[in-house]
Parts: sequence; C-alpha cells; structure tokens
Amino acid sequence: MCGTGHKGNEEGKESGGCGCGQGGRKFFTKEERLDRLQKYREDLEKEIVAVKEAIHELKT
Repeated sequence: MCGTGHKGNEEGKESGGCGCGQGGRKFFTKEERLDRLQKYREDLEKEIVAVKEAIHELKT
C-alpha cells in the first residue's frame, strides 16, 4: 500500500509499488512489458472461466 491509500494490484507489485505511479520503477524493457501483458492476459482468461462457472452455478 502506498502513502495515497491504494491497496495495489498484481501488476504494481512487480514494480515495488501499488501501481499508482508513486514510487517503484517507471520504465521497463520491451521483454518485461511483454511478460507482464502475457501474465495479465492469463489472469483475465482465468477470470472469464470463473465468471462462467459462477453464472452456471446460479442458473442450476
């Protein structure tokens, strides 16, 4: 958590901050950006599966 009260997110934790831009690294290599985006995509895909499961459970 930064001094602004943000609780943070997965992406921000990698840079040593909460993701709000208050501290931590500000510049990343192309390889690091690609890796972070791929991990983010994987998290979104998992979230989609979880949402589909929740919808299915509510319908049954």
